[in-house]
Order: sequence, then structure tokens, then C-alpha cells
Amino acid sequence: MFTKAMSLALGASLVCAVASADVIVVSPLGPYTEFAPAIQAATDGDIVLVKTGNYEGFTITGKSIAVIADVGADVRVAGIVVQGLGPNKTVVLDRVHSAGTYAGSTSSPRKHGLELKNCKGKVRLEESSFRGAAGTAKIVEQSGCSVTGVADAGAGVLITNCSDVSLSRCELVGGRGADLWSVECYIEDDLLLYGGKGGPGLSSDSSPVSVNHTILEGGESGEGAFQTPGAPGILATQPNLVLVDVIARGGTGGEAYFPEYGSYPGAEGGSGIQLTGLGIARILDSVFEGGEQGDGWGTTGGALAPPITSTSTIVDWPGSAHPLGFTPVLRVGENGLVSADGEPGDLIVCLAASTTKSSLVPDAKGTFCLDPSTLLEPVILGTVVGSQPVSTSVTIRGIPPGTTGLEFYVQGARLGATGATLTTWNHVTVLDGSF
Repeated sequence: MFTKAMSLALGASLVCAVASADVIVVSPLGPYTEFAPAIQAATDGDIVLVKTGNYEGFTITGKSIAVIADVGADVRVAGIVVQGLGPNKTVVLDRVHSAGTYAGSTSSPRKHGLELKNCKGKVRLEESSFRGAAGTAKIVEQSGCSVTGVADAGAGVLITNCSDVSLSRCELVGGRGADLWSVECYIEDDLLLYGGKGGPGLSSDSSPVSVNHTILEGGESGEGAFQTPGAPGILATQPNLVLVDVIARGGTGGEAYFPEYGSYPGAEGGSGIQLTGLGIARILDSVFEGGEQGDGWGTTGGALAPPITSTSTIVDWPGSAHPLGFTPVLRVGENGLVSADGEPGDLIVCLAASTTKSSLVPDAKGTFCLDPSTLLEPVILGTVVGSQPVSTSVTIRGIPPGTTGLEFYVQGARLGATGATLTTWNHVTVLDGSF
């Protein structure tokens, strides 16, 4: 257990070492009522503090910004894009809920819950949810048959050409593909009608990505004359993944209607995880579930797809995963709670740093997400006894003069019988009394 002296020492060290910032407020009451002008006004290192509300989608281009929901706030956004981060930039999305949308158009830069592209810096996603847009396609049967809109759904999160992405305690859900089926159009116009593809929960290329304590679900594919398989929970090409305490489920396959050929099966579901090409996925304490086969013409689906489809290397780490929690937003003088559990006999060590950087540590399971160059002295949180978590409070007594907020990162290490296991990371924001 932390002693009081240790708790106060950690609080004092953080004030001296963490990154200070100015705070910009987004709220239905202002001063900024939408994200776009707030993001434009922000400079590197600023904190965008968000109150409860439904907001338009936004794009962050090349700025270090932390977008943080206030305590108890329910923040809903219509799609987010983060792009063009330089090597020394960091974007944090903390307790934000984003759903992609086509907004009635045939294409949309925000059809994914979140799109990350060309980010050479760090992106951190914490306690947030991201849902892809559903397909919008429809069949028009006037003066012949045609299809309008977009059949395929968006991904929960799409990652392309990024260098350091980490998710902690999130939920990612792919959108549902559009239904495309018409007896008249198929028979009379010979229009091949495949249901729209569901979106994967997470889609990534060879970008290094760590996913911790997160649920991912592939989207269901739409109904059509022909089969459209369900989307995987995780879809990665040439993967570079670390997955810790992940549950990934494939989406249900599309229903198939093919009356000319009598009995015709529905499409197979998506895999829990689908890995293609040369690459590697390191996995700890995770579950993968294949999606159900869709119903067919004269048949009933229900058979499950394979939980894992892979041509890549999979490293299955032994042991269990346990999170470390830290109060995400504090006002100066408030008590924050840090807590962790583990296997009986595990020694829990708490670490903090002002900046974040992902790396693999030899002989340790998980991803280390604290920047060693700004790391504070580790603090022993305690030894796990039975099923009881170890915990203590930390109070930040003040912040540097001339600033209105500061931020830092916390992560734990469990030292036990199976070796060293890293907990998930936490991003912590401290505000002065004016917010």
C-alpha cells in the first residue's frame, strides 16, 4: 500500500515534471460551441475540455492536442479525423464517443468513427467508443433499376501510415452494410445485387498499434441476392499489433436471396481477427469469436466463422492481464485514486511520465507507453493479497504559474510468478479551480 509520504511525494514530483497546458472549453453554452473553431484556436500542448453535448465531426491536422471529456460528461461526435502529426506531436482522445456518418453524400471523410492517417507522432485513445457509419445505398426502381448511395459501411477505427497508436479501454464497432435486394431489379435488369460490406471494428496496415482492455466488433453485412461475408473484428495487413485483454468478434454474414436456384446459403460471418501478409501479433489474455453465418434462401444460418484467420506470425503470451486505474480528470486539491489488481503475490509498481512513447520491453508482456526520457521515480503500490486490489489516493496541490492545466501518463507493472506484465496506461488531466 502507498504510504501518505509516498503519495504526497508523487504529487509534488508531477507538478514539477509534467507538461503544462492551456485549457479551451467546448460546450453548448460556449465559449466554443463546436470543435472546429476550438481546434483552430488551440496551439500545441493545449487541452480541449468538453462538456456534455452532441457535436459536429472535426479534423485535427498536425497539432498536439488532448481532447478530454469533463467529469461525468457525455460527449458525442459525428466522426473524427486525425492526420499529419509530426514525430514530436501527440493527440489524445479521452472519453469521447464518435460515430461516423455519410450525411447523405456518396462519400465522406468521416464515414469511420475515427480515421488516423499519416501520423508520425503518437495517438492515444482512452475510454472512448468509435462506430463506423452504416451503408446508405438504396435501390431505385423508376425507369429501370439503379443504386444510389454507398453500400459499404465505415470502420470503427481506420489506421493508415501511422507510427505509434495505442488504445486503452475502448469500444470499436464497424457499421452495417446496406441491404440491396429487389426481385424486380434482379430478374428484369439482371442487376447483380451484393449486400453492402460491414465495416471492421479496427482496420490497420503495418502501423504499430497496441490495443488494451478493448472490445471490437465487425459490422454485419447487408442483405442481397449474393453473399457478402461479415466483417472481422480486427482486420490488419502486414500487422504490427500488441493485443492485451481484447475481445474481438466478427460480424454476421449478409442474408442471401436467390429464388431462381432454390436453396441458397447466406454468407459466412467475419473472423474475430483477420491477419494477412508478413507481420506479427503479440497477444495476451484475449478472446476472438467468429461471426454467425447469415440466413439464406430456403436455409438458416448460424454457423460460426473461424475465430482467427491468419497468414502472419502470432505470439501468444502466457498469463493474465489486469488494468491499472487512475482518476482521469482532477481539479487542483482534489484526491485522485490509483488502483490495480493482479494475481495473488504480484508486486504492483506505479510509474508516471509527462510524455508518452510506445516500446516493447525485453522479458515483459504488453506495451510500455511511457516515455523513458520523462519518467519519474517508480513508486511501489503494494502486493496483491487474495482478490483485493491495491490502491491509494494522490493529490495534486498546484500547477505551474501562468497555466490552467497539466497532463501526464501513468502505467503499472506487475511483477509475479510469470514474470513482468505491463498494465494499461492512463492519461490524467489536472485543471485549476476556474474550470
